[in-house]
Amino acid sequence: MARQTVAKSQSTITRDFIAKQSPTANPIALVTNLPGVVSSGNDPLGQSTTSISMRGLNQTEIGFLYEGMPLADSINYTPYTQSVVDSDNISSVTIDQGAPDISAPVYNDVGGLMKISLRHAADKMGGRADFSFGSKSLEREFIRLDSGDIAHTGIKAFASFSSTSNNEWRGSGQFRKYHVDAEIRKDWTPETSLAFIFSYDNWQQSNYRPMTLAAWKQYGINYNYNKDYTVGDQNWTGLNNYERRSMMMMLPFKTKFAKGLSFNFTPAYSKFDEFYLGAHTLSTGTNYYGTQAVNNLQGLGASYNNGATTMAEQINPVPQQSFFLNTGLTWKKGINTLQFGYSYNYIDLLEQICVHGRCRQWRHAQRGGKIPRYPE
Repeated sequence: MARQTVAKSQSTITRDFIAKQSPTANPIALVTNLPGVVSSGNDPLGQSTTSISMRGLNQTEIGFLYEGMPLADSINYTPYTQSVVDSDNISSVTIDQGAPDISAPVYNDVGGLMKISLRHAADKMGGRADFSFGSKSLEREFIRLDSGDIAHTGIKAFASFSSTSNNEWRGSGQFRKYHVDAEIRKDWTPETSLAFIFSYDNWQQSNYRPMTLAAWKQYGINYNYNKDYTVGDQNWTGLNNYERRSMMMMLPFKTKFAKGLSFNFTPAYSKFDEFYLGAHTLSTGTNYYGTQAVNNLQGLGASYNNGATTMAEQINPVPQQSFFLNTGLTWKKGINTLQFGYSYNYIDLLEQICVHGRCRQWRHAQRGGKIPRYPE
């Protein structure tokens, strides 16, 4: 933990600590031992879905920032910290346990803030590779290349790629993830810099079947969706999956105009394509084309029960994109600080459910915290 000098409750883990942890751990799993923090996850590797509370406040009431950009889903405030950056590329993670930072561009931050800092491009050319193996068929490969100073221009860059796969800890099912981080930056002085930061994440995971006490007593950790497929089996693991493809770009700029007077400007764009996969049984007399009841399902691919029923894969794609802009002017004089700033965030979410190619869609658009909803 880094030594703190600010007059507020704050804790920081640095690169030295992060390097000693499992490379599969996401930022929420990394800070679980900090004061006031309680976190949990649904896998022992710390890479899947996690939740966090801070001094009794849950994650929907906590702000999450990555290099100054909001991380949490703007619709339901879920923090996708596990898909934004590889732990190998994290420089530090800072937790503010107390009152929210009024300069942080997050509107749901009512009591706590997590700030994730990138390990920027190195001054010298080099690289790093890391390979991990473990139980549950865990395999992880990571490689990072740093350009160093390019042709004495002061411009430097890095790019990294990682691949992770393992079996689910309970029953059948698999997890696979591909991730890319990259940055190109120019530092004129310690106070003046411009950078382009990019990340891409491809996430594929089998769902965990909801557990009951009776199932736990009978199957224990072997209880999950079925590994082998049989005709009409909605509980086959291949039909119960979650996929997410996310992309983030930001262009942070900061400069110093005069002694004590500084300016920052950060536009950013993010795009998330989520897919919830499941199955649905169609039956004659209970399904319709418009207002007409379907009396025979052979045309929809029914191959059993004389065409009276058929099972269809149900796909719920949820594409979401967001544009973010944060700018601020700060003047410091002695122990006094005066700040002016403006933050703008636009979110567009399209929800649709598709069965056999027939889809219904809803769009949610948000500007300035107001969310109109209308069918498309």
